[in-house]
Amino acid sequence: MCVWHTQWAISRLGRQTVTGPPPAYHDLAYSTQTPAKIRAIFASRFGYWLCSFFPVIYEVDLREISNPDSVADALEIATTLEHVTELVLYKSAARDEDLSIVARGFPQLRSLKINETSIGDAGVAHLSGHETIRHLNAQRTALTDSCWSSLCGIPNLRELNVAETRITTVEQLREANPACYVTTRLVNRKQTRDEQRSGR
Repeated sequence: MCVWHTQWAISRLGRQTVTGPPPAYHDLAYSTQTPAKIRAIFASRFGYWLCSFFPVIYEVDLREISNPDSVADALEIATTLEHVTELVLYKSAARDEDLSIVARGFPQLRSLKINETSIGDAGVAHLSGHETIRHLNAQRTALTDSCWSSLCGIPNLRELNVAETRITTVEQLREANPACYVTTRLVNRKQTRDEQRSGR
């Protein structure tokens, strides 16, 4: 399925995608291994314009889709995209079983937003062992202390928001993964990064 057809298929279900130039563009425009003359061409506006004819989808935004089947359908469609790094399920009708699709179908995923959904411990259990997720926003979900081992099982997790959940083992989460910034306050992504730089 081509990028444009995938965008159309997901838009029919109510949401959107974000595209950008292919990964090779960044290598050609910014890698020191690329000859300087070639690098200059691709780093220019012309180079960006040229590469924009070969877009890839980096973000899939399914926020506020109210039909659970539409969420699952959109996720299945998106699994055909190999470069997705951000997935937004904010305020959608996503279910626990939908995260099994996420776990198997998004090998490059770095940021996952499941905030303000009904997803609980059984859903997060699917993410255990996912090696690329670095940011997980799970505020105002149905998570409890029972998901502690699942969260600790996401090896490269660096930012975790569990504000207004039933998780009380925040200190244990921090001790288990000192590299991960865990917050229990409703904050936006920029605030989270600012607090992380200041050492909580």
